[in-house]
Amino acid sequence: MPCPLEHPDVEARLSHRQWVIGLHWNGVCPAYPANELEKAGGLVRDRTGDQEVLVQHLPADGLFIVRDVRGEVVPAIAGYWFVRHACHPETGLYRS
Repeated sequence: MPCPLEHPDVEARLSHRQWVIGLHWNGVCPAYPANELEKAGGLVRDRTGDQEVLVQHLPADGLFIVRDVRGEVVPAIAGYWFVRHACHPETGLYRS
């Protein structure tokens, strides 16, 4: 899917260069900002559609890990907020 080079976040929900982990899973496109995951202690349990996911951020290693409640890895992409928002303007944003 092509992404526009510019797609302003008119709500200014995050700094353009904020690092996020984004999902496109179970019909939902949430994004989890690294700083919000850190505020929550590095591990968050959240609902995406009708399923729960565990989102983990290990800042010392630069890793994000996303699993379902059975422990299976959920596909996710880490990147800057401006890229995520340009490709998925409907993205929901996790706040701790």
